[in-house]
Amino acid sequence: MAYVRAPAVILATGGGGQLFQKTTNFPGASGMGYALALEANAPLVDMEFVSYEPTVAVGSEKIAGMELPTMAFSEGCGCSMVGEKNSFKTAPPSSKDVMSRAMFREVREGRGTQNGAIYYDLRNMSPDAALGYSQIRRVLKALDVPSREAQVEVMPTQHFLMGGVVTDECGTSEMPGLYAAGEVAGGAHGAHRLATCGGTEVIAMGAIAGESAAQYACGRKRSGGEGRAVPRPELLQTAMDAIDQDRIATVRAALEGGCGALRDRQSLETS
Repeated sequence: MAYVRAPAVILATGGGGQLFQKTTNFPGASGMGYALALEANAPLVDMEFVSYEPTVAVGSEKIAGMELPTMAFSEGCGCSMVGEKNSFKTAPPSSKDVMSRAMFREVREGRGTQNGAIYYDLRNMSPDAALGYSQIRRVLKALDVPSREAQVEVMPTQHFLMGGVVTDECGTSEMPGLYAAGEVAGGAHGAHRLATCGGTEVIAMGAIAGESAAQYACGRKRSGGEGRAVPRPELLQTAMDAIDQDRIATVRAALEGGCGALRDRQSLETS
């Protein structure tokens, strides 16, 4: 075990998307920052608020996990089910949370594709408008189909956790010397985040938390230790044993089944 002693620490570990079966998050988003905060007796807030990205491609390995733009719904793109043409409308001003719940309901009620998805239907959208989106160009290239013929299977996928460490406007937690910024911090977005605001928060609150932590640490004595820490890559866990894998699979199934976009008391208690 290696210890690094510092008068101030900033948590900037991102969210916990990897705790779900499917997520848009990078592999390192495992919720570690939330665990560290709780171990330091720093409370969390709003952990029940989970955001989903509605239009993430499923099915073919060529496109699985690729995100498609919801703004395309305002330019002629539609959603459709098997045997029904444009029967499901989700054009703005529907927000992503409303859209995600509606899509899950459609599939749950038996109107989804064979893969349990909804069609992201580009057939009635102007090709010029469709090709104006880099995400759509990428998917069409992978499928090798023109936009006028494209129906891409999509479903909502876990994207962002609104909750996190309780902080003030300076990124300060309730534990002196502990700060948090970005997705690991809670309370900035409320129950649902507006598009692109996650990056804005990271840049703004990262700078503010950094300045606050520096001011707090300035002039404070370092606690005892061995001086400057050196990298210890051998301490990084590179593999999981069977017990770890089973535990993670259980957590992912519980969160996906009981804490998803559609939830009720029974599903939460069962999970």
